Amino acid sequence: MVNQVQLLGYISDIKTIETKSGKSMVKFTCATSRKVNDKYEYTYHDCIAFNALADNITKHQPEKAFIDGEIEHYKKDGIKQVNIICHRVDFI
Repeated sequence: MVNQVQLLGYISDIKTIETKSGKSMVKFTCATSRKVNDKYEYTYHDCIAFNALADNITKHQPEKAFIDGEIEHYKKDGIKQVNIICHRVDFI
């Protein structure tokens, strides 16, 4: 089975967090779009990155980026949530 996602969009809303174990972590949004009936629809993806990748992302806001990662599903307070766990981010 494969759990892989690739996004091309604009990153924004970067929040830097230090984990309990002392790792760098950032949460951010990646906005993507698609054209439907001559209008654009936008989708906002919640993304997370760790360590050196996280440190690099904080230097590039907002900017167009290619993201390679995996989808993480979980429940918080009984509500289903989805994050993209980033393995690679290339700025364009």
